[in-house]
Amino acid sequence: MNAMWQHWCTREHGAGRSVEFWHDAVRHGVIESDFDTDSTQDFSGAMYSRARADVRMVNFSCTAHRIRHSHTQARRQNGDHLMLSLQTEGGAHISQGHGSVELTPGSLALIDAGRAFRIDFPQDTARRLVLLPRSLLSARAPALRQLDNPVVLPAQASLAPVLAASVQVLTDPRHGLEDSTVDMLLRTVVETLSASFAAHAGARRQVTEMSFDTMRRYVDMHLSDCELSPARVAAACGMSVRTLHRLFGRHADTSFESYVVDGRLKLAHALLESGSAGSVGDAAFASGFNNLSHFARRFSERYGAPPSHVLRAGRTAPG
Repeated sequence: MNAMWQHWCTREHGAGRSVEFWHDAVRHGVIESDFDTDSTQDFSGAMYSRARADVRMVNFSCTAHRIRHSHTQARRQNGDHLMLSLQTEGGAHISQGHGSVELTPGSLALIDAGRAFRIDFPQDTARRLVLLPRSLLSARAPALRQLDNPVVLPAQASLAPVLAASVQVLTDPRHGLEDSTVDMLLRTVVETLSASFAAHAGARRQVTEMSFDTMRRYVDMHLSDCELSPARVAAACGMSVRTLHRLFGRHADTSFESYVVDGRLKLAHALLESGSAGSVGDAAFASGFNNLSHFARRFSERYGAPPSHVLRAGRTAPG
């Protein structure tokens, strides 16, 4: 093995110390984190780790366990790094922010080491990791300055094979790569990852915009329904309530509740102004309001006149 690689293996220690040993190995060879497993006596693992300037390359395999990278640990260590992982055996569940992803063999994932995260390995697993300085990627892909959620590049993505092959070579201690070769491969990883993420983010942004447009059309068509709620809209559009609120904040620059009230007031104003409503109550209930005093107050605040004035003006308007 190349002398530049550090090596940890639980076989070199008794069963009683394997968990404590692995905890220290992860903290020194990968990232500061807390380690936990349901099978302390049967746990086993092996890891290789190499640092090159501000980049760290890791190759490990082990039995089922969990790691947690806390907010405090994120601020203290690796805050300027992004972690690229290649799942080679077993599976993994990564949670960060409001998002989570499932990894299968061949999956490539990117998470922000400057933010808290949790990774669950429910079975024997093998992974390759490259911790990259954020500055290497953010200049080429500005969206990588901060990741709110983990990102997965599926094995079938167009550039995934190139990226996976580069990660495998970089993290294999048997190759004994010279520094110049490592630097060349790291440039390939950075350029390929930046291009892959840009394409992935663009596609995801397009899907997100389509989802919001679908949701907005549904809301606009059901403003007269006084039972309209975030839960009902989310269910009809095939998304979570959390996603609904996030999309409104991002694309409408307002809350769901404010959007609905504003739409209902516009609808009521149109009914009153055109003379289509027989009364203020008719306009209110036809616009989705089920409380007449609440409607009158909100209408007056919005238009500077009570709804009854608009109704009278609509009835007396010529034509």
